[in-house]
Parts: sequence; C-alpha cells; structure tokens
Amino acid sequence: MIGHEAYREMLDDIVAKVTQKSQELNLKSTSEHLLVNKQGISFISPSGDANYMHKRRFALAMDLAEIGLVFREFLDGVYPDRRKGQAEFLDYIYRIIAAWITQWPAILSVSYGNRLLWQLLISEFALAEKLNLTEAQNPWIRAEIESASEYFSKFADRWWQAPSFAATFPRRTRPKGEDPGILI
Repeated sequence: MIGHEAYREMLDDIVAKVTQKSQELNLKSTSEHLLVNKQGISFISPSGDANYMHKRRFALAMDLAEIGLVFREFLDGVYPDRRKGQAEFLDYIYRIIAAWITQWPAILSVSYGNRLLWQLLISEFALAEKLNLTEAQNPWIRAEIESASEYFSKFADRWWQAPSFAATFPRRTRPKGEDPGILI
C-alpha cells in the first residue's frame, strides 16, 4: 500500500497520510476500513463469517479502481498515439473518459460513497492532470471532439453491448489540401 521496502524506516506520518486520505470513506462503519492510494486498495473487515456487504464493498472499490487504471493507461499510452484506423472510436472513448473525469458528480450521483472513492482515485491516479496534459499537448482534441459530439450521442446508449461497435464509426475524410494531422 505504501510501496517502500524498508517500511520500518518510514516516518509514522506516511501511514497517517494514507489513512487520512481515506478517512471520509470510512465514516459509515467502525467494523471495516478501506484504504486507497495510487499503490492500491486495502480493505480490512471483521474476521469470522464472511459478510456479503464487506465483500461487495471491496469488489465495488476494486471495480472503480480498475476503471481509473484503464483511463490512466488510455491517456498515457493509447490515445495520444491514436491507432491508425481507430481514430473515431478512440475519440468516442476519450469523450467518455473526459466526462468521467470532469463530470463525475453527475455520473456517480446515486452513491455518495462511490463519489468519494472516485474523487480520491482521480486525485491518486492524477487523471485530471493527465487529461489536461493530453489536451495541452494535442490542441486539436477539443475541437475535434466537439465537432463529433452530435454523431457520438447517437451511440451513447449501451455502446459496450455491441461487439462490432468500433467498426460502426465511419472514417472521416479530409478535404483536399487540409493538414493531414487534423481530421474533421
């Protein structure tokens, strides 16, 4: 959880900071404790009979963490390179990821605990900073995403259920003489 091999040499403040970051996630129960940082998630629950709610809480926390890790990988390695032939699909995924990073209170409006956890994961994985960096290094992104938003909205409902979803995006064409680095 802390990622330091010589943990006995650490100052107590390091453990206290990890615990403090996760403090609000643990207000509902004194019998369990969820710790979250960029190193991972630890969940401490009572011993004895396995309680369904304890297992469920940990599984949900891991699901959100996995989403965050996928988003981080996408922003770090997939999207900036924009694989040939997949630009439209990747633009669509980028739009979804940007919404999860910037509009998370609306997306996770049903569960206050999930909102707190996602906010912490955004911070720990530096997702907002990675999104800003991606847009700063690729100034064409914002205009391109906005121009395709109407088209993307047609596919917003349950896009993940279509096995050939990526193939449904037509290739956008470039007017004659336009810079090949910018697609419209």
